[in-house]
Amino acid sequence: TGCTMQEYLLNTRIKQAQKLLSKEMSVTDIAHMVGYNNIYEFSRIFKKKTGKSPNFFQKEMMQSNNNGEKP
Repeated sequence: TGCTMQEYLLNTRIKQAQKLLSKEMSVTDIAHMVGYNNIYEFSRIFKKKTGKSPNFFQKEMMQSNNNGEKP
């Protein structure tokens, strides 16, 4: 696949977090659900991988869900 096990795990966690952020859940709860005990580390890594903070990403997802759009 061209990536290390650590990169694979990180990418899997971020993808799962993106799915969960489309729901009305706290970012802290989502961070814990995908394996991060430190919300600041989760936020930093999420932004590095997606270009958006988890809070901003969630707001965008909620707005597009309310408008009937798919992101």
